[in-house]
Amino acid sequence: MKNDLFELAVALALLSSPAAAMSAHKVDGKVMLPSSGVVMKSGRAVMVQGDSANAIEKEIALGDAKVAANGKIKLRNGESVQLKDGDSLLSNGLMSLTKSGGKVMALWLGGQSKPLTKEVLLLNGTKVTPAGRLVGKGPAKTLQDGQTIKADGTLEKSPAGK
Repeated sequence: MKNDLFELAVALALLSSPAAAMSAHKVDGKVMLPSSGVVMKSGRAVMVQGDSANAIEKEIALGDAKVAANGKIKLRNGESVQLKDGDSLLSNGLMSLTKSGGKVMALWLGGQSKPLTKEVLLLNGTKVTPAGRLVGKGPAKTLQDGQTIKADGTLEKSPAGK
């Protein structure tokens, strides 16, 4: 029965996005379709979805924002943000997650920081829970206080070097 549900989810995803469906996988018994977003690499914005990565050639829409090939993002409110090499964001605007005072705080495009209230799937397929549990390829981990994980799944060391 569980395999039937997984196959059905992949089949439905194939109808809407063949590339996404090919990257579907299970995490904690749940079907997870890949997230999409942008990664800034060598001065170029790259659109990522699942295992597919393509340089942005002309301005594209990403959620409520528009992203140019050079990583300049125009927000709906008219403000602009310039991505730097190593920056990443999900299509919903999430840039990174940091554990602080026992809470996982989400940093959004435009600078807003709010507590994480539901699971999020990062570009590398890692699922992050509101408690800071990281589930993906390999053994599960937990974000430590002061530790940050970027939208692309890059885990940064905490200030204490943990």
